[in-house]
Amino acid sequence: MTILVTGGTGLVGSRLLRRFVDAGVDCRVLVRPGREVSAGASPVQGDLFDADSLKRAMEGVSAIVHLAAVFRTQNEDDIWRANRDGTKNLIAATKVQAPQVRFIMASTRLVYDADASRPGLEDDATHPKLAYPASKIAAENELRGSGLNWSILRLPFVYGDGNGHLAAVPQVVARFKWHPARTFSLAHHRDVARGRPCLDRNNGRAHRQHHRRRTDHPL
Repeated sequence: MTILVTGGTGLVGSRLLRRFVDAGVDCRVLVRPGREVSAGASPVQGDLFDADSLKRAMEGVSAIVHLAAVFRTQNEDDIWRANRDGTKNLIAATKVQAPQVRFIMASTRLVYDADASRPGLEDDATHPKLAYPASKIAAENELRGSGLNWSILRLPFVYGDGNGHLAAVPQVVARFKWHPARTFSLAHHRDVARGRPCLDRNNGRAHRQHHRRRTDHPL
């Protein structure tokens, strides 16, 4: 099995990529020039707005794991361009170059009502007001209507293995004005990586399902 990973140099992607490689998965990574990828993975220079690089990256793959996203910026135009428009480009290229693949997209649990009195359910309404979760909902809708074989994972706060997410918590709390006692969902990298069976396009348990790994604990 050969998979294409976008966002493989990010905080989540770089850790998952190592776990995929260690599990014996042949990994190809779409990466900008000058960026390094995990040992054992094959880099393809380009980005989501370079059609030629997408064509090269998709040759012979059986699954796509789309992790690339923009979050840590106040520039909403950049967020929408990367998360919605970049995903649209990737979907369009997939439909032409590799329509048979399994397409897995990472979304976010931030699409749910932040003031809800209980943990969100997958069929809860989503009306995000901030650019990042709103752009992710737009990207989800593009994928749902694509006709591809897809899964969407609304990931909680992913941590572990020296991940910079924990170090960034104070900035995130300040940015969203969260109460210090607020609880939110957590998942370790190894738990996210256990979703690897979704990569198999013939796995009926994963076919067109909405996946979200979630446990609520105070941090």
